[in-house]
Amino acid sequence: MTAVDLFDYSPGGRSDLTDPAARADRDRYGDRVDVLDKVKALQMLPDGLHLTTDHVATYYEVTIDAVKKLVQRNREELEANGFRLLSGPELRDMLSLSSMDPRTPHLAVFDRRALVRVGLLLRDSPVARRVRDAVQDGYETAAPVLALPQSYADALRALADQVEQNEAQARQIEQQAAEIADLDEEAAGYRHLLEKDGTVKWTNACDVLGVGPNLLGEYLRERKVTYTDVYFTGRGERREGERHNRPYADYKHWFRFAPYSESERNNRLPAWKQFDRRVTTKGVDGIRRLLRRHVFECGTCPLCGSLKKNRPDVFADYRRPPRGQHINYPKDAA
Repeated sequence: MTAVDLFDYSPGGRSDLTDPAARADRDRYGDRVDVLDKVKALQMLPDGLHLTTDHVATYYEVTIDAVKKLVQRNREELEANGFRLLSGPELRDMLSLSSMDPRTPHLAVFDRRALVRVGLLLRDSPVARRVRDAVQDGYETAAPVLALPQSYADALRALADQVEQNEAQARQIEQQAAEIADLDEEAAGYRHLLEKDGTVKWTNACDVLGVGPNLLGEYLRERKVTYTDVYFTGRGERREGERHNRPYADYKHWFRFAPYSESERNNRLPAWKQFDRRVTTKGVDGIRRLLRRHVFECGTCPLCGSLKKNRPDVFADYRRPPRGQHINYPKDAA
């Protein structure tokens, strides 16, 4: 009795892309990375470009061992299509962007082309089969066909649906406008600096607060708002890495790290420099309160001098109380 492959059939004369001899066919479809998000939601590393072996196994709903065995059997083909094994400085740069153990000796990463190639090679996975179907027939949802109404009643129903959709979008826009209007007076001063995602670039946030980026970064590290990454060498020596200024868990909602666009990306720079650090509106207001409290308590350090000079309207009226007197913090600095 002939065995039937439940996951890889070839309807309509399609070639079996999982066949080792079908390399030319896989090469023809290997760039169809557009189908990945349409087949299933994709989880990636924080750089937005790579996946780990665990991510690949989760996407295709197979075990990690199954992915590792596939890589062993087809390593040359996968390496030609975006699979890499990171070590050394590249590995440290990648680990600095994630919560993985900094002592990890090496890390296998896949880009989108490599993920497609895994789907073209992997047999016992329903998700991989859907990827193969998608790359060969264009995926039925990739280019929807406009259906013309067949009758006057159908046209009226389509018009009513469109009107309802437009009204829902208008309500959403009004709600977003109301949320922006609810920003406090301090936020209104930098509303024109807001990006599309509602954040402020790091340098713009520093300008709003009246302090230089380096001085503010050092203060936030001292206050345990952010931290400097550390890594361990092969000999177990503890070394300080670049000052990524990653936030602690309690302050993650104050910051957002957005990967550079393709036009901004510089492949000669390490991965940790390919991110644009931004501050949310809550982060700007939270940092402002910390600074006001600091000026009220100190008032004499270089940071206080910079704040009083650049933003006298916000910080000049704060004075350190005489020794021994109880500190009554201003309402907005508590």
